[in-house]
Amino acid sequence: MVHYEPPQHRWSPAEMARYLMLSPTTAHVIRPAEEFECDFPNGPRRVLALIDHLFVRYPVPRCLYRAMLLEEGLRLVFPNEPHPAGRKKRMNREAKYRRWFHTIARGEPFADIVYRDFTRKQAHWFVQSPERLTIEDAIFWAKARGTGVPADCCEFLLNRLGRYGMMHLGERLEDLLQFFARTWAEIEPEERPEILDFLRYASTIPGFAFTGRTAGSVRKLSDDWHRRLTNFGRGGFLAWEGTIESWERKEEGYLVEAIELTDTRQLAEEGTHQGHCVGGYGWQCHHGTCRIVSFRWKTIRQDDFRRITVEVSPRGRCVVQTRGARNRRATEEEMRILRSWASDRGFRLPGGS
Repeated sequence: MVHYEPPQHRWSPAEMARYLMLSPTTAHVIRPAEEFECDFPNGPRRVLALIDHLFVRYPVPRCLYRAMLLEEGLRLVFPNEPHPAGRKKRMNREAKYRRWFHTIARGEPFADIVYRDFTRKQAHWFVQSPERLTIEDAIFWAKARGTGVPADCCEFLLNRLGRYGMMHLGERLEDLLQFFARTWAEIEPEERPEILDFLRYASTIPGFAFTGRTAGSVRKLSDDWHRRLTNFGRGGFLAWEGTIESWERKEEGYLVEAIELTDTRQLAEEGTHQGHCVGGYGWQCHHGTCRIVSFRWKTIRQDDFRRITVEVSPRGRCVVQTRGARNRRATEEEMRILRSWASDRGFRLPGGS
């Protein structure tokens, strides 16, 4: 006997209205709700399909769909993002973003309505922004790309700075973008995190000018600054809550442990042991823009005979840099261990390795 299962009830536009910021009968609608047909099952894709049916003629950046959803809709469609309460305080900003959505969706000139926010080139890059970005990240992406910053540099800055870091830079962010637009290709990948850390510090110094700075001159200033941090430490004691679970792997003849460092004393000890500048990363770790993990190779007697230090971006869930003693690069054997750890803990490695 064949078991009969009745077809699943599919949400109607009226039932999905509880997720939408605008009613299916608003004046912005370009197609009647009763004509909506969709094979998607109940869930995020069906809600997005309804938004497309009601409002969209031309492709819209995915980030702007956030402005079309109520809190319940945000939790459904973007479940992995924080959605703080108090949306009434953000209504004016969201109304602006909905205007952006409708302008692009109708195929009208987007650059004409965002001249206070973007240049025409930046407006183009906003429309082309990657799907995974939030609205605020897409705005940064557009401004950076419109300034001439390469795509991989934009990704690096988003993962490394985060929203807090961008706000901290304030008006100096534009100077930073112009510097990297000029010099990014001249800076080695392993140098980039340290140079960015130095420039974040230097941007707080009154009178520090980015104009005329070359990659070489900034590299020298950065090396000097990091050397001073290693020698003298930075500020008082800071501690923060660990977010990365400890990990270990047994190999023939030794054990590898991966431990997150959670205060400035641990960072200083790591920096002294390894002969590099991780001791100066307390501020970034305390503010949640980076995390430091120490990989330690141990013998059966628990002797610590080798280490590598790994910086990760909590926001980007990716490894930013890996350093051995005296800033050497990781060996292939060490990278094999790192890849195993990254897979277990859900982090990406540079270049997808």
